[in-house]
Amino acid sequence: MTTVAPLAYSPYDYGIHEDPYPTYARLRAEAPVFYNEELDFFSYARHADVLAAFRDVDHYSNAYGVSLDPAAFGPDAHRAMSFLAMDPPRHTRMRSIVGKSFTPRRVAAMEEGIRALTRAHVGPALEAGSFDFIADFAGLLPMDVISELVGVPAADRAEIRRLADLLVHREDGVTDIPPEGLEAALTLAGYYGDMVTDRRQHERDDLTWSLLQADIDGDRLTDDEVILRNVPRIADVEAMVALLEMLGAGVEWLGPDEVRVDASTTDSTSRPCSRALTMEEESSRRPTTTSTPESFRFKAWAWPWEP
Repeated sequence: MTTVAPLAYSPYDYGIHEDPYPTYARLRAEAPVFYNEELDFFSYARHADVLAAFRDVDHYSNAYGVSLDPAAFGPDAHRAMSFLAMDPPRHTRMRSIVGKSFTPRRVAAMEEGIRALTRAHVGPALEAGSFDFIADFAGLLPMDVISELVGVPAADRAEIRRLADLLVHREDGVTDIPPEGLEAALTLAGYYGDMVTDRRQHERDDLTWSLLQADIDGDRLTDDEVILRNVPRIADVEAMVALLEMLGAGVEWLGPDEVRVDASTTDSTSRPCSRALTMEEESSRRPTTTSTPESFRFKAWAWPWEP
């Protein structure tokens, strides 16, 4: 007789990191609203419920942040998470101003540079005969691309990548930002603060300078909003993590026999991956009224291949 283990879910569980999909399936079937008593959060497991909650800004708030980490969760979450931890109209204002810097011209101008960076990483990896897809490619390319956009010099990128890794890494069993991560966050804030100060004094063709110039009917970001809200760090670190996860999940999803890696082209598997794979599996919201099923907060994820 086969014994079925009790249903459990924690985003910090290394078993979930390795293969979350059997647990996702059980949650959808057995407990679409699941409560984790130890960490005190609810989770929505069905795509329709998650989507409805994300769209319901009147009852589910970002203002306490989008992470369950106790050090990051609270009314001051916006100081570390920027507009990710804001609700309308504050979120709408910040996103509108920041969005002015992500013009089609800027994105199109980066295409050849991105191809060159891709080839620079893929070429040596292929010459080696075998390589670790994450360590030798997916963990390097996103940070290089976003750093190029933000304006981080090539000489600084290895250190920025190391600090970013410390910020997001959790050892098995750790359910909060470790001291090394907090120290890395402060170092990154200081680094990007110096970058903002430099861009106030010198024009540069990068996102950081562009953010300081963005203007909507006279409304512009202040230095404090750019520095304290960590806009360059959010663009650099958070985008790096999201793109790394998408690339890694793409290889896992497609399987090694379906992945085509060619140093002469970048038109391989990126487009189907970006269409099919979510880059964020879970995101926290805090219910604003007692009319919601949860009394405090919930953790939710979108499952893109839900049947």
